[in-house]
Amino acid sequence: MKNLRIGIRYAKALFSLAKEFNKADAIKNDMELIQLTIKGSADLKRFLESPIVREDKKLVVVKELFESKTDLVTLRFVSLIIKKRRFPFIDIIASEYLNLYRVEKGIKPAYLQTTVPVDEYNRNAIIDVLKDYTKTEIELIEDIRKDLIGGFVLKLDDKLYDTSIKAKILRLNNEFSVNTYEKGL
Repeated sequence: MKNLRIGIRYAKALFSLAKEFNKADAIKNDMELIQLTIKGSADLKRFLESPIVREDKKLVVVKELFESKTDLVTLRFVSLIIKKRRFPFIDIIASEYLNLYRVEKGIKPAYLQTTVPVDEYNRNAIIDVLKDYTKTEIELIEDIRKDLIGGFVLKLDDKLYDTSIKAKILRLNNEFSVNTYEKGL
């Protein structure tokens, strides 16, 4: 809970700064890039979160990785959280920043879990159906999960639409676990 509060506090500060400099869109893209980069490399994450590695070495690596790809405000913010030893919270900070951005822009996130990547045609069709349903902009967040076996799971707000084969197998298992046959009738 404490980690979430820290992340929210830093995300609010960054969002306020982004709005002040009229760079909310650029910093949103930067936060997505930083999240993807760190999630994509466990070694990088361990290095940047390590209390043993000095901050100046972390700053050199971050500058090398992100200087040409991110806005100066983002780079300075990331440098600040490294100096303050708050880098372990970067994922929470980035997620909260993205949430604040969506609320500000009136965008609803929809979470789609599939076993294989969705092609562009189907992605656009899903977004169009959800736009018609909600009357707002939709950001489709995709997650590939092999454990679903097939089908998909779509979550929007508090609604869940689960057509995965895994869910169907679980439903069948529950149905078969109930003995509807009674002897002597």
